[in-house]
Amino acid sequence: MMTMKPDINSQVREKGLTLIEVMVAIVLIVVAVIGAAGFRYYCALDAKKADVEMTAARLGMLLLEDWKCSASSSSYDPVSQFNAKLNISSVSTGIVVQPAGFNLLGVYSISEQNVGVNYGAALSYTIVDLTEPDMYPISVKVLNATVGWPVGSQTGPTSSNVRSVSLSTYAD
Repeated sequence: MMTMKPDINSQVREKGLTLIEVMVAIVLIVVAVIGAAGFRYYCALDAKKADVEMTAARLGMLLLEDWKCSASSSSYDPVSQFNAKLNISSVSTGIVVQPAGFNLLGVYSISEQNVGVNYGAALSYTIVDLTEPDMYPISVKVLNATVGWPVGSQTGPTSSNVRSVSLSTYAD
């Protein structure tokens, strides 16, 4: 009877993990953690951008509604109305452009402390004639507020790095 000698190269593997398996698992965990951290960063950044844009829209609505309540006067001055509650000042030029065909009422700088952004606002108006033939003359005053803010570059606002929200309403 012939007995076989055990082969030296065929060792019985003990239960457990090899170094390569452990390293692959660590790499997978690190990739997942870095991906989750990047996702959270971009979610926070998008939330900040949305907050800035919502604040601009709210400022525009606030200016328009107050202007409308002051009988849509061409001498409306938001600086005298809001300076105690809002850091607003009149400036000669701003970062926003008024819509074509509108008369400029004023350009303003608004510093919003909660968001940490300096907004620019332009208030303008136009008269729209809605008279139809054989009807009484009808004209409507259109009020417009454009609120803009710089994005990206920290060197100051230029036309290429300004986003804006433009709101309009009708007045009597």
